[in-house]
Amino acid sequence: VFADELYEELIPAMEARVKAASDMLASRLRTVLSRVGEPIPGGPPARRTGELQRSMNPLPIRRTKTSVRGGAGVWVDDPAERSRIARKAAALEYGGTDRKGRGHPPYPFLRPTEEALRDTIERMLEDL
Repeated sequence: VFADELYEELIPAMEARVKAASDMLASRLRTVLSRVGEPIPGGPPARRTGELQRSMNPLPIRRTKTSVRGGAGVWVDDPAERSRIARKAAALEYGGTDRKGRGHPPYPFLRPTEEALRDTIERMLEDL
């Protein structure tokens, strides 16, 4: 009973911290995806239309009985559009073959950004 009461008391602060961390990650992803110029294999993709950059948003906060979770990535309101953009993001992040059979190198942006912010985000969440 005490644990449930404590959890209920901490939820607003937990949600605020997770939201702040998610906002920070989404903002950094949009910055990383703003690069213009020639593509550099192994580096983040160069911006072409800006669609991927605009779709990098905080994910909705998910709350369970024992946790509060968030994050950032492809998030737009239309599920079909979200799926289409997410497939494009995965192809850029991991590389692969397009519909015409042409191979493309990876242009990672999500993992390196998350890794660069990991210590900062962990500190934000530990200070609760």
